[in-house]
Amino acid sequence: MNLAEYRRALDPLVRPDQFEGNGVILVHVVAHLLVVTGLSLAVAAHLTIWPLWSILLLACVSGHSIVCLGFAGHELDPMLLTLTVTVPKWADFLHIRFSHHVEHHLYPNAGPKNYPRIRAALLAKFPERYNVRAFGEAYRTILVTPLAHLDPYTLVDADGGSRMTVPLPGVAYTHDREPVPTHL
Repeated sequence: MNLAEYRRALDPLVRPDQFEGNGVILVHVVAHLLVVTGLSLAVAAHLTIWPLWSILLLACVSGHSIVCLGFAGHELDPMLLTLTVTVPKWADFLHIRFSHHVEHHLYPNAGPKNYPRIRAALLAKFPERYNVRAFGEAYRTILVTPLAHLDPYTLVDADGGSRMTVPLPGVAYTHDREPVPTHL
């Protein structure tokens, strides 16, 4: 499925016309200012207090940028290629619900306030396709997953040795092996 098909199915449940005070522009402006200023006190404090989250965030942002540049114009399935991470409520609040990544990719203008409603609609409509993992599991996956894209559905190590198919919900993958369904 592509983005338009998901939106046609979800719009009656999500009702994007009722998104109010989403603050999505403010969130993106602040994020870009922090990236541009790099050495700002906010970033330094964030890296000091939250080193594990920051490393994961930097890995995700750099990987996200590479994927966007490499596959611009391709019709990729956002439900298969995006991951939502479950974190404690305080961490979700502190990071402006950044963990709702699938929701952000399907409705980028919705804003963090509306992500829980979008998550409920996704779980009601596409429970088998919704890709969600606990923070620790997501972090371990990043540490063992090759980071370079050979094509939209294959990841490889920089030396080209280890290959891995892009993970699909409900399927467990290991390096250089066939996918194993997790529901068996």
